[in-house]
Amino acid sequence: NVRTVFYGHAHYRTGNWIFTIFRCREYIAVSKSVRDYFVELGIPPSKIEVIYNPYMGGDYIQSYPPSTLPLKLGSVGGLHTWKGFDKALNLLEYFAKNNKLTLNYKIIGRGPELDNLSKQASALHPEINVDFLGYEKAPYSCLRDTPIIIIPSLEEGFGLIAIESIFQGKILLFSDIPALREICSEDPISFSFNVQSSESFSVALKSAISSLPKTQNAELIEKRKAHVLEKFGLEPFFNRHQLFLERQLQTNQT
Repeated sequence: NVRTVFYGHAHYRTGNWIFTIFRCREYIAVSKSVRDYFVELGIPPSKIEVIYNPYMGGDYIQSYPPSTLPLKLGSVGGLHTWKGFDKALNLLEYFAKNNKLTLNYKIIGRGPELDNLSKQASALHPEINVDFLGYEKAPYSCLRDTPIIIIPSLEEGFGLIAIESIFQGKILLFSDIPALREICSEDPISFSFNVQSSESFSVALKSAISSLPKTQNAELIEKRKAHVLEKFGLEPFFNRHQLFLERQLQTNQT
């Protein structure tokens, strides 16, 4: 008696037809966003269990006191089209031009869009300096002087960079998509924006700048770390899997 469980970690852009042909007994979704996506594909909600991916980003790394001269921002992630880094560069250029502010933007990650992004960055307004740092095993050790993290993704199944950045005490600017909204909407120094709107991004970035002193608030730092570990830590992750497996065994015996 074999039970099949599909572990869904993304919004699958191709091959969705496979879900209508090969039905599994149960489904695990890494976020409510992925669960809702499965439901749209016709999978009964009763067959879907949400088990969030765990935080595995390592220990907290103390950041340096923030500065706006220049303003330092960063992003972490694979350099793919759906990560929206080209959108982030355009939005930052608009902000720099309209606010006469010098910006340093670090992008940590590697991927097929590196050449295109490098060409785009080289043509930006001179007030913007973009550094492509490639893959880093411990990215937040390279971002100690960078208080603001931008997540400009066009789609995500789960916001891993979001929970890592919150744990590391960063201010977040996040694309207003379901998976990121699910994680960031209640965080006091995370601000959403529409990747298609320069004005929306400008409002979010101005909110982030006004929140810079909060990155040195020890009480807030500890509250954010505790929230991540309580909701996305390894212990709740293992507990949810254990309960899921126990239910499968009990159903097999009935």
